[in-house]
Amino acid sequence: MTEAQERKFLQLYRDTDEAGKLHMMDLLYCFVYCGDEFIKEIKEAQSQGTEAMLVTVAKWKATIPAEVVV
Repeated sequence: MTEAQERKFLQLYRDTDEAGKLHMMDLLYCFVYCGDEFIKEIKEAQSQGTEAMLVTVAKWKATIPAEVVV
């Protein structure tokens, strides 16, 4: 991630509501813990819209053990 992308991401995080912040954190957890399979599926879901992305994140988040700290 470039410095400009990092700034843009941080600004987006600051500007979003609480639900958006939680979704962004869930996305990060899934990227870190679930890896390539999650990335492949979330890319497919992205082309189908927001609801598909939310369902995909929820599906994969459920596979992360509660004791895992990302």
